[in-house]
Amino acid sequence: LGSGALAVAMAASPSLPVFVALLMALGFLADLYRPAASALMGDALPSAQRAVGFGALRMAVNLGFACGMALGGMVADWSWRALFLGDGLTTLLFGLLVYLSIPEPPRAAPAPAGLAQPLSPESPWRDPVFLQMVVVAFSFALVFFSFLTVLPLTVTLAAGYPARTYGALMAVNGLLIALLEVSAAQALGRVR
Repeated sequence: LGSGALAVAMAASPSLPVFVALLMALGFLADLYRPAASALMGDALPSAQRAVGFGALRMAVNLGFACGMALGGMVADWSWRALFLGDGLTTLLFGLLVYLSIPEPPRAAPAPAGLAQPLSPESPWRDPVFLQMVVVAFSFALVFFSFLTVLPLTVTLAAGYPARTYGALMAVNGLLIALLEVSAAQALGRVR
């Protein structure tokens, strides 16, 4: 709901400094649904079905990404304000649908107040494989998000293509992920 409200506010932004401040706030909120969506998969599905559930979630996200990028490229060529307004309103609608249609899972009783919980021996921060994964994930994200910020400028400003061309290129990316990820995950399921 917060990122939807911020995108709507960006559409109505009166100046560049206000827009940049809203954009920075949006950067902090935009992907906060991901941990909640992952936790929901863990709560709602039995262990044997979680891999399929996560695959279906990623497929839905990538199909939405593909359609959104193609449509967003066309809307951006017409009006940037309309792009932010449409993004904000659809995000608010998504938040409202989640709030109204997905029940809150039962919660465990909280620990008594004032008792500090030491790291358990099973803490991931003591697991060298987990720490290696954190380093690899950080390195990947650093490169990946650099690509996401530079590529649109390269395609539109440096190469001179309209935003709809960039949107179409990114849509192909999302479609390929949606089509190939489940079969690739099944094939790699035999590998540790």
